[in-house]
Amino acid sequence: MAGAWDSMAKGPEREWFRKRFDMFQDILKESWVYQEIGQEFLEQGYEKGLEKGLKKGLEQGLELGRE
Repeated sequence: MAGAWDSMAKGPEREWFRKRFDMFQDILKESWVYQEIGQEFLEQGYEKGLEKGLKKGLEQGLELGRE
């Protein structure tokens, strides 16, 4: 679906959509849909951060073990 919107909004139309979005951004931020999407992205960020942290910690542990 995102691809369909992307192909529809080129040049001036894209700018029109952007201005409309900016006008309604406060209302959208209060909607449950926006909040759920934000929560999903937050959780994905935590997961990626945890994975990176574990990998880094494992690498450091292996280096210390080799010394």
